Amino acid sequence: MRRRNADPLAVASRKALPELNQRLPEAVSLDHVLEAFRGYLGGKLHLASGALTFKDVEAPLLKQGVDKATVAAVKQIFETCEVSRYAGGNAGGTPESPTQDCLELARKIEAIVK
Repeated sequence: MRRRNADPLAVASRKALPELNQRLPEAVSLDHVLEAFRGYLGGKLHLASGALTFKDVEAPLLKQGVDKATVAAVKQIFETCEVSRYAGGNAGGTPESPTQDCLELARKIEAIVK
C-alpha cells in the first residue's frame, strides 16, 4: 500500500476518472464541463489542470498512444465548451451532450493511458 501511494502522480492518474465521474453530473454549464475534463486530463497526463488548453494535451495524448480520432474528439470538447465561455452564456448549448462525450472519451483514454 505504501509503495502504491508513494508516487503522487500515479495516485492522481488513478483518481482522475472517479473524480471526473463525480464532477460531471454536477456540471451546470459547459464551462464546468470543461473544468472537470481539464482536471481529468491533468491528472491522467500528469499536467497542471488549471489552464490546460487543447495544445497542452494534444502531444501527451498522442505520445501515450491515443489514436488521432480520439484526440480530435478531445479537441471538439475543448472547442464546444470554449465557445460557451467566450461567446457568453449558453451560446455553446447545454452540458448534457458534452458530458456524455467526456465520459466516453475518458473511458477510451483510460484503456490506453495507464
